Amino acid sequence: MFLFAFVFEVEGQNIVKGNGMPPPSNLCADITQILLKLDYAPTYPDSVVWVSTNATFSLSQGTGVTTTVSWPAGLTTATPTEIYFVDSSNASAVISDTLALTIRPMPVISFSLSKTSYVRCTAPENLNATPVGGQYYLDGSSTPMSSAVLDPNTLSEGSHYITYVYVDSFGCDATDTVNFDITGFQLTIPGNNLLVEEIITGSPAFPIQPTQFGGLLTYSACNSTANATFRIKRFGTSLQVFTSYIMDWGDGTVNTGTISGNTLAIHQFNSAGLFKASLTLLDSSGCSITTTFGLYYGSTQALGLSSPGGTTYCFGPNETVKEFDFIIAAWENDPDSIQYTFESNDGTNLVLNAPLVKNNVSQYPQHIIYDPSDS
Repeated sequence: MFLFAFVFEVEGQNIVKGNGMPPPSNLCADITQILLKLDYAPTYPDSVVWVSTNATFSLSQGTGVTTTVSWPAGLTTATPTEIYFVDSSNASAVISDTLALTIRPMPVISFSLSKTSYVRCTAPENLNATPVGGQYYLDGSSTPMSSAVLDPNTLSEGSHYITYVYVDSFGCDATDTVNFDITGFQLTIPGNNLLVEEIITGSPAFPIQPTQFGGLLTYSACNSTANATFRIKRFGTSLQVFTSYIMDWGDGTVNTGTISGNTLAIHQFNSAGLFKASLTLLDSSGCSITTTFGLYYGSTQALGLSSPGGTTYCFGPNETVKEFDFIIAAWENDPDSIQYTFESNDGTNLVLNAPLVKNNVSQYPQHIIYDPSDS
């Protein structure tokens, strides 16, 4: 009987057996390929055959023979699998060696969070996954989390994920990933946690739905009264952790205080305009969230567009372009950031923001012609 040695390379790790060396006992069931190398000096020039439970693979003769084979399907149980190396050169005497492997099943893990969205600064949540003993990794970091705790206070607003990695006693590993969001203020429905109301004497207050205006989500009180009063309230339970506020109304007025109930702050504007307001909420430890939004107060604007002359023109030879002038009326008292949209049926649109004219100078000279002597 001749001696030979064979080497398994499973997922980059060599497992050597031959000449009486003890065989490995465990492999993980997720292996898909094995690099098989045999070094031997056969008595007779012939082939060496690898015979497993489910498949047979032939190797050419020689020293240092190498081949890569797919792991036979079905070898995913914990029962030992015998793999035989046979020198069949002598028909009357089959010479073999045997490597016994146990194919270990992959760990089955379970990992979940209590919810998919957390308001920043809310209470930490203990992470629970089974089997216990694995490690948690945040947002793809190669360094495991220092503790099995999700703390919204330490995370920025946006999307995040945690991956749980578990390795069993046989070195077989499995992972599970959970996605979640860290949020702050939610201004739009559904799911809004902040209300802005207009208070009108003698009428019930009603919440205002924000719309995009002047580049901001804006709460608008469109009326012709001498002033307008806004009330800011928290809504629902997601902001209950916060204990104090800082409200900058955008007109030079800043309110601060301790939160009592759901009403945060009330303010009256005495001049029309679009105001860039900001609200910061803080908890008892100083953790905070901030949002910025617009508050508009003013009457629904009158619109005027007319032509000072004819609007009909016949092109002469080689003419392709004709300009027409139009008069814009009722613009003088428009608050800053009022948006004007000019549309034509040829598909061209133009968007401009107030003020169109400032200090008797057109702010859009390529589009707006202004004559101080005749507004």
